[in-house]
Amino acid sequence: AAWYRIGVDRWVHSGWVRIVAAVEAPRTSLGLLTVSDQPVLPVGWVVSSTLNVRARPGVSPDNPPIDEVLHNQRLDILESRMVDGARWYRIGLDRWVSGQGLAAASLKPRPSAIRPDERWVAVNLSQQTAVAYEGDRPVYAAMVATGLPGTPTVQGIFRTWQRLASGKMSGGSAATGGYYYLEEVTWTCYFYSGYALHTAYWHDAFGRPRSHGCVNFSPYDAWWVFQWSAAGGVNSPAVYVYSG
Repeated sequence: AAWYRIGVDRWVHSGWVRIVAAVEAPRTSLGLLTVSDQPVLPVGWVVSSTLNVRARPGVSPDNPPIDEVLHNQRLDILESRMVDGARWYRIGLDRWVSGQGLAAASLKPRPSAIRPDERWVAVNLSQQTAVAYEGDRPVYAAMVATGLPGTPTVQGIFRTWQRLASGKMSGGSAATGGYYYLEEVTWTCYFYSGYALHTAYWHDAFGRPRSHGCVNFSPYDAWWVFQWSAAGGVNSPAVYVYSG
């Protein structure tokens, strides 16, 4: 009889397991950001299940929804405006969406501690997005999921200290709660102690805080950052985590 190992000292009989074909993870990324060296930021992704589109910013009886956009849909942000203390984004001609349902990626100036020739990733905790840069030029953007309030992601400027194509991750405590054990976590860049950029194959909640402190990417986005940053050496990429 066949048995499958699913964790440390954890086995199940094959008779209780159905093997299914692997499917490609949803690509929630924007991909290459520049055309003729002209950045196309800002962009955003819908993080709510749906998001109403209105003819002008703000909610009022004479400004009803005229359309809707869907979860994970990428939108070009053409204009930003504050109305009644809330952020609104224009995504087309007379088409506005509330910023509360959008994860927006925008340009971030390179900190002086990061070299002009360095590959680095700016992680925006407020927006739950990340932008990869080569010096001052943005080359990629994606949604991420960072630490929950009880396990926040560390802020600051760091450099990768370990790169792993695949490995195990565990943490928390079975006694006090929060224990987790994960195998085959791919495309990992540890940038401070146990904090890392890495794949999250166990959820699709990008654009919202979700992790134990790490910066979660979709499988494709994590792979992209990992292979792109390899050109910078073992301490690449630099990582700038900020809020705002």
